[in-house]
Amino acid sequence: MVLGIPNSLQRQALSLQGAYTHAGRMSDGFAELRSKTHLLSQAASKNQQSAQHAVSAAIGILEDMQVRIKALVGRVEQELHTLQTDINSHVGESISGLQGKLGGPEMSGVHDLTSAVGEMADCTARLLSSWQQNEEEYMATLAQVVIFNSWTSAWPEALRTVQGMQRGAAGPPPQYVPSPPTATTDTSDNSRTAQGSG
Repeated sequence: MVLGIPNSLQRQALSLQGAYTHAGRMSDGFAELRSKTHLLSQAASKNQQSAQHAVSAAIGILEDMQVRIKALVGRVEQELHTLQTDINSHVGESISGLQGKLGGPEMSGVHDLTSAVGEMADCTARLLSSWQQNEEEYMATLAQVVIFNSWTSAWPEALRTVQGMQRGAAGPPPQYVPSPPTATTDTSDNSRTAQGSG
């Protein structure tokens, strides 16, 4: 205690000194909190940009895969068409050869055998046509399945990444609400009381 200064005033001075000390510490804490909040906001923005790049890359991969699948389907269709043409050509040559060998009038049942061979050729052509149609439908279905599997595996993962980045983004810093200045009022009243008593 300091001589000549009322004890109540000295106690209030000590209280004010503690309040100022705490206020300074809180100011430093809020400054550091603002700095950390800014850093966190920057990190969230970078993560969101990375997630958007990942989504764009996944979509690009899917589009490239779709182009490749279309090219593969076209190549398979061309090969099937060539195969059908070759088979029809071989069947026609075989029929012509059989007709030439069976064209003699001395052979019995030539017309019946020729008719049977013609029906066999027609049946073969119908089977080839049906097989080609089924093969094209199979390849189209396979391409759709590949695209769907790629889409369902890449797109949800990209969405989860973006949503995780958005949920992790920092909000505004908490606002500090000071308490009512009761201590200042009490200090003024006590100061006036001390002065009156002095």
